[in-house]
Amino acid sequence: MDYEDTIKTWVLLTCDGSGMPVAHHLQLEGKEVIVGHVQDKDELRNGDKEKPEDKEKRLQEFEGIVKKYPADKLVKALRKVKNKDDYFIFCDRNNLWYYSEQLLKYGLTNGIFNTTADFDLEKESEEAMNFVEEHYTDIQIIPHQKVKTVEEARKLVEES
Repeated sequence: MDYEDTIKTWVLLTCDGSGMPVAHHLQLEGKEVIVGHVQDKDELRNGDKEKPEDKEKRLQEFEGIVKKYPADKLVKALRKVKNKDDYFIFCDRNNLWYYSEQLLKYGLTNGIFNTTADFDLEKESEEAMNFVEEHYTDIQIIPHQKVKTVEEARKLVEES
């Protein structure tokens, strides 16, 4: 028996829908899949804001293809599951750290969980590159230069 066969329920948490193709594929394989979709970016506790028209479009992702639940309600419900090892949690982006960290506290440990440290590394490119250099010695860091304006970036590209 494969590890994958021991998982009874696959859970995807998403804001932008990037993991929904995975959820759909798992459903096509006959797996039980629950998708928690962030309804409002304020839930993420990271200062992201979105225009109403962007929110409406984002919430329509995979509508009618996968059944979706509000992420905050799903996370609260997962706190009460008894057989935590039956669940595999997939948080598809680092901005879901708020929910990931809650799920880990609830004892759900099978899956891909993002932390505030992961999210911070994503925002701090210098720290992220230092992390990569330290832990992934086979990867070559590409030289980069910070720019403040589009014009400055355009000039840099033209010169290179």
